[in-house]
Amino acid sequence: MAGKARIYSLLIIGIAFSFLFGCLEGPQAKAVDMKNNLRGGTYCEDTDGNNVFVKGTCTDDMDAYEDGCASPTQVKEGYCAQKRCVIIVASCSPGYACENGMCVISGKAVCEEGLVGNDAQCSGKWVQRKFRYSDCREVWVPYRFCEKGCSNGTCKNESGESVNCVESDKGINVYEKGTCKSDVNPATYLDYCTNGKTVTEYYCSPGGCFFSRLNCTYGYDCVNGACAKES
Repeated sequence: MAGKARIYSLLIIGIAFSFLFGCLEGPQAKAVDMKNNLRGGTYCEDTDGNNVFVKGTCTDDMDAYEDGCASPTQVKEGYCAQKRCVIIVASCSPGYACENGMCVISGKAVCEEGLVGNDAQCSGKWVQRKFRYSDCREVWVPYRFCEKGCSNGTCKNESGESVNCVESDKGINVYEKGTCKSDVNPATYLDYCTNGKTVTEYYCSPGGCFFSRLNCTYGYDCVNGACAKES
């Protein structure tokens, strides 16, 4: 009798272990299937290029996902990976909070830092231009020292006359193809693509037209002299 009882006990323990491992294997297999299902999508588009400072929408061939706030200081950010939308939780930088699906400063919209437009003024022999900070403050800052003096926001040339310059895309703007022309040279300069990711950007500066080679941001290519969203 004792031998039979021991056999029955072992059978019961074996059945219990089989049931337990069967339960564990189910979710693991399902997780692998779900991971495989995320591979090889046919279409995906992210409107903000994985940018926590802009509220965007990620759309793939299954659904559309709008950026949102996971907490007062965290963003639920959607972006494309292997032609599928992936949702992550990203923390905002110190001093930033999540509002309406993006990181902002103290409840204010975040501004892109840089020079503002083409406005210029003289301060002694210095040309000053407006500069915008990320908290949206705008201040006049020294831009160029003029050996021959400054007049009407531009440096004077060797003859003492101011240099005139006209640009079509309002300053350094890689998202719009523009032209630049000054009385230093009769030629008209056009923005163009240095390569698939870099723009040669012409702009007005005291002394005539100058250029810089600037890289397009993530998710953008250079097309016809300007940065455009990847197709």
